[in-house]
Order: sequence, then C-alpha cells, then structure tokens
Amino acid sequence: VLAPISSSRAEAWEMLRLLHAASALTDHPVIVRTHPTIPVDDLYAQLEWPPHVRLSRGRPLADDFAESGVVVYSSSMVALEGLLYGRLPIFLDIGDVPPGDPMHGAHPFVFRAATGHELADMLARIDTLGADELSALREQGRNYAERYLIEPTAAAIERMAKIASC
Repeated sequence: VLAPISSSRAEAWEMLRLLHAASALTDHPVIVRTHPTIPVDDLYAQLEWPPHVRLSRGRPLADDFAESGVVVYSSSMVALEGLLYGRLPIFLDIGDVPPGDPMHGAHPFVFRAATGHELADMLARIDTLGADELSALREQGRNYAERYLIEPTAAAIERMAKIASC
C-alpha cells in the first residue's frame, strides 16, 4: 500500500490517523510517502506504528510504486500516476470540502473508504479479486489515466489555450 501525502499537514494528519487505524486491522505493508515540501516526520512519530508500516522520504516514486499494489490517496495526482503502473487507487475520504479526489465520478477501478476499518475492508476486498477481474480493473484505470494525463506537447498546449479562450 502506497499512501502519498500531497497537499498539507492537515491532510497528512488525517491520512496518518486513518492509516494507523487500518494498520491495526491488516498486515498489508504500508509505505507513507512524504511530500518534498510538506514535512511529516513529527506527525508520523506521534503514532506507534507496527513493523509493516514505514515512512518513505527522498526515494524515487518508481521505487515506492515497485513495492506497492494499491495507492491510498485523499487528493494526490500520484494516484493517477499509479494507474499507469497498474496500481489500483483507494480514495480515502478525510472530510475535505470539497473533496480533493482528482478522479470525479464513479469508476469501477476506484475504491473508497472513510475510516480505518473501511480501508482495511477495501484492502481485503481487493485481495479477493480474481486475476481476470484485477487485470480488467487495472486496464480500465490505465486507460483513464492515459486520457487524463495528457503529455504537454506544443500541440496539446495550443488546444488547451484555444479551449480556455472560448
């Protein structure tokens, strides 16, 4: 499980609190990924973590993806990047208004949780998926991310500028 911190210390605390609750209910390895400009070591240290949870800082994102199968997020574009790596996202609703989920709407490849218990349940549910269903969800997610994350070529920027000026 990769859990990237992305927007604020308040978001970090809520994510850490819910991850901590879930980590007591599951033995899935969890990587809490710090944001380069949002220090959270002190927040992380306020909770007593089981050995299967660790803090990642200063590592390449690809290394954290290589060690994960899902991305737990509350506002992070890392969840979209994870789809390109075949990592299923779990949106962790921390009560932000409006919610910070970049994947608006219902999608079969996006799972959702609002408590530590629900997060543990979603991880268990994903564990029960058959290989064909898992593969199909990953493919749907990858297709979504490829449409969402458009490469900023000169032609794409020009199209965006034309749309914005309308």
